[in-house]
Amino acid sequence: MSLKVRTARNSIVSGGVVLLLRPINFVISIILARLLAPSDFGVVALALVLIETSDLVTSLGLGPALVQSPHDRKKTVFPAFVLVMLVGLLFFLLLQAGSAQLAQFLGDPQTGPVLATLSYIILLNGLTLVPHSLLRKDLLHERISLASVITEIIYGITVVTLAYWGYGLWSIVYARLLSKLANTLLCWLFCPGWDWLIPQPWDWPVVKGLVRYGLQSVAGGLLSYFHTHWDD
Repeated sequence: MSLKVRTARNSIVSGGVVLLLRPINFVISIILARLLAPSDFGVVALALVLIETSDLVTSLGLGPALVQSPHDRKKTVFPAFVLVMLVGLLFFLLLQAGSAQLAQFLGDPQTGPVLATLSYIILLNGLTLVPHSLLRKDLLHERISLASVITEIIYGITVVTLAYWGYGLWSIVYARLLSKLANTLLCWLFCPGWDWLIPQPWDWPVVKGLVRYGLQSVAGGLLSYFHTHWDD
């Protein structure tokens, strides 16, 4: 199959997934609006602002760097995995230790335990970054789309069930964690070989090139994110 055909096919698949997920998310939102209080959404959203901002930094922009890299993946995936996990672990520990102080700074002490629990998403995102990037590099978007659909279904079933059982805002927290875990497992399953776990000698010029490209991507991503979410 030619590159042009594969690209067109992947675009159609990605667009179809978006059209499929929108009505699912819409229905879930309607159900949750009847089961949860507005403050429940607010507390989780407040914590997620910090989690998403942290993830922009902890990824080091190495996802796009891996996709565009012309080097043999054996020279890139292991260093990228190690760097992302180390930085992610550092941010995870900082959020665990400082969740109460951050909650006070945000003006809502209830955010503290929610932020500490949601901080595990940073580690899960680190575990997902390399296989997800390799799937994109290999133009296997149908696998990424399948993982997204399964993840959203798991999230929807979990959050509605827990909300119905009276878990309140924790229904959103636990559902997000479970769906992130499912997405991580699916990305690992759909990207066999697990080259990123096989230690390789570090080619420092290659690693520096990845990090340099990635940091430029991080800078652009942060500017775009704050431009979109500054009011949050």
